[in-house]
Amino acid sequence: SIAFTSRESKAKAIRAKAIRHRVLYPRPDPGRMARRRTFSVSGNCGMTAREWLNRARGSLIARDPDKGHEAGILLESVLGIRSSESIREPGRMLSGEEILELDRLLGARLGGMPLQYLTKVAPFRHLEIEVGPGVFVPRPETEGLVEIVLAFLKGRPGATVLELCAGSGAILASLLSENPRLTGAAVELSPLAIRYAAANFERAGVANRVNLHAGDLY
Repeated sequence: SIAFTSRESKAKAIRAKAIRHRVLYPRPDPGRMARRRTFSVSGNCGMTAREWLNRARGSLIARDPDKGHEAGILLESVLGIRSSESIREPGRMLSGEEILELDRLLGARLGGMPLQYLTKVAPFRHLEIEVGPGVFVPRPETEGLVEIVLAFLKGRPGATVLELCAGSGAILASLLSENPRLTGAAVELSPLAIRYAAANFERAGVANRVNLHAGDLY
């Protein structure tokens, strides 16, 4: 407690208390707070590609022991580099934006989103097929179907292949790209799938040999 003998001493005590309070509990600096907010929005700076790769692998393996390799695929899709390059260049720093995008993709994959929807492509035989929500991801087993059809058509030059419910167009794109003497027609009802099929025929270099029809089967 403080005893006051006069108004002057009381005023001095109040001023001393105010000074002590400012020292112990300083007011936040608005500029400093803004800088902190900017830093946090820009991402977790100070992480290398290899560090993110190791962290993501651990998260994926904890969910499924066979999925650890997918971390490298996500890294490649965002950075455009092979995951092995991040090992050879351990000092390759990630930007805040890159980390945010990588973490977004990782979270979506851990939540069950197909990997091919996140990378926007699916390998199919020697092609990369563009895929996304709205079309099925081509199955590895379907590559065997392409092999069978190619063998069947070997002695039939100039044949025309019809693909119904074409979806992404992966089957027809593969057939025509591997046999330049073939022509094809594809039928698809979904407008979204039609866009994927058209893009994949262009990617495969066979669009000039395909008639793409939007509509039902009857």
